[in-house]
Amino acid sequence: DNGMKCVKGLGFLWVAVFAAFFALSACDDSSSAGGEGGETSTRSSNSNSSGNGAKSSNSSVGKEDCSALLEGNTGWSWDVPKECRFNPDIDYGSMTDERDGNEDQWVRYGNLEWMAENFRYDLRDEDYCRVYSGDSRTLDPKVYGRLYTYQGAVDACPEGWRLPTDEDWQSLEMAMGMSASDAGKKDAWRGNIAKRILSIYGTATDFNALLAGWYFPHTNMGLSGCRYYGVYAAFWTATQDQSEANGYYYRKFFYSNDGIFRSSTAPDMGFSVRYVRDAKE
Repeated sequence: DNGMKCVKGLGFLWVAVFAAFFALSACDDSSSAGGEGGETSTRSSNSNSSGNGAKSSNSSVGKEDCSALLEGNTGWSWDVPKECRFNPDIDYGSMTDERDGNEDQWVRYGNLEWMAENFRYDLRDEDYCRVYSGDSRTLDPKVYGRLYTYQGAVDACPEGWRLPTDEDWQSLEMAMGMSASDAGKKDAWRGNIAKRILSIYGTATDFNALLAGWYFPHTNMGLSGCRYYGVYAAFWTATQDQSEANGYYYRKFFYSNDGIFRSSTAPDMGFSVRYVRDAKE
């Protein structure tokens, strides 16, 4: 299931989409993974509530008018800047990673603050962290973040934050409207709330999940490497699946499915990462 060649273009991706279902459909340490590197700083003021039950604090997210870029945009566009991917109706909190100076936005759901963009700290080791890159496209990590192995996600975590557990994800999903019975299902597309998490087709959400694809380290049906940008998104959790040897839970999104897939997979996959921390106020 090891190659480095990425799939060329969305046209060819349809050939590979079915392989993804078989590759991942069956395929943290729950403590804080804060570690090497700098203290984070947060600038915040008045908290607000969004329609999804999210709370946020004021930040320096660009307030530029994105309507011209998004007007009439019924398909996926790679040219929309990061600032236009955020929900313009709320103010986000922000944190600055002192290791590299990157600023990341966050939004509050319940008692947790979730990063509202894919993390991008560079571990400078492609065994643990990489930019989605292939013959057809290299994704801008400032917008789409980097793809991390499970261990890479643990190592990259900024101080004061942690990789969300499977339970954290379930709480987020139920806050978005998923039933408790659906939230507990495994190896299944659950609920009908993905549109409240994905920012695609000109529609921004508080969580701002993007279809950044993933990195597959092994060859499956003749394919390996970076795959499925614009088609899938996948995010690590910190929770090990006790029923699977060396497997960790993750969440998967598909561009035309309003469900969210919950399963576990090997830790050498390359997924997007969002970190959480306990709410400060």
